[in-house]
Amino acid sequence: MEIKGRNIAGHDDADAQYLLYFDCRDRGENVECIKWLRKAARNGLPDAEYEMGFVYEDGNLVRRSFRKAVEWYRKAAEHGIPEAWVNLGHCYHYGKGVVRDCREAVKLYRKGARMDDALAFYNLGVCYDRGEGVRQSDEKAVYWYKRAAELGVVKAQCNLGVCLINGIGCEGNAKEAVAWFRKAARRGDEKAMFNLWECYRDGEGVRKSKSLGLSWLRRAAEQGHATAERILGKLSATATKGKHP
Repeated sequence: MEIKGRNIAGHDDADAQYLLYFDCRDRGENVECIKWLRKAARNGLPDAEYEMGFVYEDGNLVRRSFRKAVEWYRKAAEHGIPEAWVNLGHCYHYGKGVVRDCREAVKLYRKGARMDDALAFYNLGVCYDRGEGVRQSDEKAVYWYKRAAELGVVKAQCNLGVCLINGIGCEGNAKEAVAWFRKAARRGDEKAMFNLWECYRDGEGVRKSKSLGLSWLRRAAEQGHATAERILGKLSATATKGKHP
């Protein structure tokens, strides 16, 4: 079966070449897998072009090259891959392989957003939040964060919660903020976990609970949240002193 697949791929069947890329990669044959991926991409398969961009940006299977990543992302984007518009925008946003240009990044994110890409929504929220490439607007940041959050983007869920609990760009709603923090925290977001600790500590959107708050603080610390680690350390030191005067 595999031999037949290689024979078909050898006749410039881009789909077969792309499948062989995954097959070889899963077996740890890095040189062989890149050979087939490059063939599929050069034969114009959009998914392979996007994967080439990712491979060059990641630098795991080949020597990292942001410049080449940009080239392949652009090809994939022009062939209709929405994620490629987003990754290309990310390169312009942070100056990877190109001169940093936040306005261009926003244009590219918008192209991804027109194709309903969740990360495009999130990145537009970040741009409006920070005023990068666009005039700063809390209201527009909330709009885009919400669209991304509803599609499951964890960072957007946490950021939306922050806006809601502080009334930034929207009417404050602590209960709704807590709901978004919970969604993000359950998927491992340490900032959302830390925010839940603050909510339980202060009774914002939930009934005050020292025990529930501490459980979220511990989980945030376990995920590497530096402030949570520091606070937990101080609380532990205080408790120890209380036991041994």
